[in-house]
Amino acid sequence: MRAMVGAGVPVAVTVNEPATPTTNVVLAALVMVGLLGMLALLAQPRLIADAYTADTDITSMAVTLIRLAALFIAIDSAQVAATFCLRALKDTHFPFLTMCIAYWLITLPLGYWLGIVTADNPLQGTVAFWQSMIAGITVALVLVFTRLYWRLRQPLSKAD
Repeated sequence: MRAMVGAGVPVAVTVNEPATPTTNVVLAALVMVGLLGMLALLAQPRLIADAYTADTDITSMAVTLIRLAALFIAIDSAQVAATFCLRALKDTHFPFLTMCIAYWLITLPLGYWLGIVTADNPLQGTVAFWQSMIAGITVALVLVFTRLYWRLRQPLSKAD
């Protein structure tokens, strides 16, 4: 790796080696944190719900939502890790547009449709909103990871 330190220049590092090994470590670490969070929620969802209420109906609903939240955390941690890696490569427009598409054009309309229009009861509506968030963040994950994969195959630009 060749590095150049500039006098008073905020960005003055030239990288001639691929950033893939560092990126893989960062992605793996952040995804591992997300998976640990998911496992923590899935280990005892009833225990978590029982800490807040003794009502069995609310506990049952909470256990369902905790399981969905666990899945969301795992997917979101991977998406956030890939987004941060793209930021490190100074690619900020694509993640921004991806999040706008994922949340405004997929999650919100899908949540409205499934959670308000077609839901028969409050539990179905709440679950539908969580499912729409999971669908939207999954689309964002796929798009951001595809972009990161593509960007890591490109030569890194040199600092001015």
